[in-house]
Amino acid sequence: MLTVMPSTKMLLLLVVVVAAMVAAGSAADSVAFKDCGHGNVRRVKILGCKKQPCHIKIGSRVTFEASFVAPFSSSSAVNEIGAYIERHRFQLPEPHVDACTSGHINPSCPMRKGNVYTYRYTLPVREIYPATPATIEYKLVTREGKVIGCSHVPVVIFR
Repeated sequence: MLTVMPSTKMLLLLVVVVAAMVAAGSAADSVAFKDCGHGNVRRVKILGCKKQPCHIKIGSRVTFEASFVAPFSSSSAVNEIGAYIERHRFQLPEPHVDACTSGHINPSCPMRKGNVYTYRYTLPVREIYPATPATIEYKLVTREGKVIGCSHVPVVIFR
């Protein structure tokens, strides 16, 4: 029979607690989402979101992160960000940035079909936005308009 010394028990407990904290921390910002593309989005995070729907303050900045499997190979990935408010879609006044050339895709482009990538983008929550529940649509498309990945995330925008 193996006898464990009290200090060894404490060390094992510490290792288990730290491992649990790391696992919880990595999942803490993950949010519920609906895939609106090919079903290839695996995980979505809104950094700082601890409770859903995520509450996003007007005047702040929000960082969105999505992991996805590339449905095809591509050397471009342009973001299209919109919001649905009462079933009406509004294009957000964000520039259409090529995530491949601006460093928003990890690992870097070109993307290869079947590989997993992470898209990360930070955008301002502008003063012109209404304080209301909304569904944010984050979409990546090629320069030709083919959808690489798309997700809908419910949020509450507040002042």
